[in-house]
Amino acid sequence: MGFLSLLKVASMPILQMLIISILGAFMATDYIKLLPSDARRSLNKIVYAVFTPALAFTSLAKTVRLEDIISWYDK
Repeated sequence: MGFLSLLKVASMPILQMLIISILGAFMATDYIKLLPSDARRSLNKIVYAVFTPALAFTSLAKTVRLEDIISWYDK
């Protein structure tokens, strides 16, 4: 594979994330008025209360093994 094809493959996930982020940010503004301000505020609270800890837990679950947890309490 050439450099340009590798660059294209590597940039696709980044480009997809940027497009979704920009679209979400645009839809969350008052300009498009997709959701009222109370609904946006409630969704913001849900993101911080539910999805952020879930992301932290899944990241931790990928790196911590059962032996590590046992060693923390085996003193």
